[in-house]
Amino acid sequence: MKIRQKLPVLSIFLALILLLSSCSMSPEDQQQAFDAFIENDFVTTMESDYLTNHIYLENPEDYGVDESQIAVSLGSRFSPESFQETRDNLEALEKEFSKFDRDSLTPEQQVTYDIYKAMLDLAKTGNQEQFDYYASYFDSMTGIHTSLPTLFSDLTLRDEQDVKDVILLMQDVRPYVQSLLDYVKAQEEHGTLMVDTDEVISQCEQYTQSGENSPILTSMFEHIDALNLESSVAQGYKDQLREAFVTSFLPAYQDIIDTMEGLDPAKNNTQGLANLEHGKEYYEYLFQDATGSSHSIEEVEEMLYDGMERSLNSMVSVYMLDSDTYEAFLNGDYATSFTDYQAMMDFLTQAIGEDFPAIGDVEYTLNPLDEELANSGIAAYFNIPAIDGTTPMSIFVNTTSGQADMQALETFTTVAHEGIPGHLYMTVYQNEHLPNAWRKTIPSFLGYSEGYATYVEMKVLDYLDLDSNAVLLQRANTLFSNCAVALIDIGIHYHGWDLQDLEDFAQENGLNVEAMPDIYAQIQSNPTAFLSYYVGYLEFEELYDHALAELGNKFDLMAFHEAILSTGSAPFQVVANAVEEYIQSAA
Repeated sequence: MKIRQKLPVLSIFLALILLLSSCSMSPEDQQQAFDAFIENDFVTTMESDYLTNHIYLENPEDYGVDESQIAVSLGSRFSPESFQETRDNLEALEKEFSKFDRDSLTPEQQVTYDIYKAMLDLAKTGNQEQFDYYASYFDSMTGIHTSLPTLFSDLTLRDEQDVKDVILLMQDVRPYVQSLLDYVKAQEEHGTLMVDTDEVISQCEQYTQSGENSPILTSMFEHIDALNLESSVAQGYKDQLREAFVTSFLPAYQDIIDTMEGLDPAKNNTQGLANLEHGKEYYEYLFQDATGSSHSIEEVEEMLYDGMERSLNSMVSVYMLDSDTYEAFLNGDYATSFTDYQAMMDFLTQAIGEDFPAIGDVEYTLNPLDEELANSGIAAYFNIPAIDGTTPMSIFVNTTSGQADMQALETFTTVAHEGIPGHLYMTVYQNEHLPNAWRKTIPSFLGYSEGYATYVEMKVLDYLDLDSNAVLLQRANTLFSNCAVALIDIGIHYHGWDLQDLEDFAQENGLNVEAMPDIYAQIQSNPTAFLSYYVGYLEFEELYDHALAELGNKFDLMAFHEAILSTGSAPFQVVANAVEEYIQSAA
């Protein structure tokens, strides 16, 4: 929820620790100071943002976090001065971080060091002066207007104080959104505006038209009821929350609509980032941030085209050797026998036992999606739990009639992606095995997390009682589509494709040309939104193929999975190092 994600500046206490130069410190002192650095970074981050602290920690005091230092708000506000303040903070942080000698740290600390350095380098790149007005906060898929409803509907209320806090958060919606709208207007002035105004308006109107009858309020009232407060007290809080919703949330969404309608279409870039002065360079930053890949964009393009070619070859091979299966697959004849989400989760919990390390019994709930989200076509999502949480973890699934085909292969793989052995499983495993609270919460490399969840989507197909050629076709078809979407993203934002270029690409690759205008609009207004999934998946597949080729019959799938899970959220070079260590130990 922060306007511009940044790493916190060191406290005075830690700065004093680091006044000693690295050359005057013993390895043991270096290690101790580094642990203090990371712990301080964790505490400072938690104390600087209410939502981060609330989501990740049930008992902040157990981690040295002083809740009295935390302002209850949705995040920092935009100001022109904030850009330089961020750069100054990063410069000070880099100066302190540079005092550590990586070679003096323990192997586990070196992994943390590499992750931190990658985050710091990315932050410096993204905060260069030339990119000051390039960030987008109203992407049609992940913009603030789409995030706030989910935030409030799903926010965990653990006690009465949380209810008081969420009322303050609701009251903060309008000033917070206004700050972002000020930024949008500044983008218009600086020639960097790029937003699908019609789509944003349409999305916001869903909430303004619902008014006080919004399922957002219904969900929040249910969270209050679950606390079993005295009825008159609970009703008082509900009245305050409704008042805040009516006077802050709904007007904020009308403000978004009014601002979007008032923007000058002539100053709004309706093509890719490459159409902006520094857009191509900014896309390179977004690409690295989204994927965590050490490959260049050109190298990834080769991987993607190769993936499309392999997929086509697989499909042609099945067609030539087993045309009956091919025709049945095209007709949608292959499906699972599952009739509900719980049955899928139960099946996967047992099926993965030989391939993934054990995590024990896990408490979770499968909750129906918010009505307005369900109607948007979302199949499911996993709600991030507190690392010291005592309540069951939550997966939200689409139970709306007609929105999800329960027996479709895609429904099964989506449950695997969000649940087991995907996000839920990964979270449980890493909370048990990662060395410190910082590693469990602060790093956010989406290429790793979404790439892993997409990787397991493909793997779990092996557990179904399906014809092997049908499984091959499902994987090939999915890979082909994923690679095509990723190439379109690169084409639009890096190479500057217009709609005609996209339609030519579609024609050359057997895609539905008539669908391209809608696809262009979606990807144009959401740069790199899909790359975390699709490029991240290819990175994991590359690591898998490398380990298998190196080890042959010594390759062990569970040990491989332990290696890729051991790093936690990280750039792929760090994950590759872990896989290399596994290869060396198993050879």
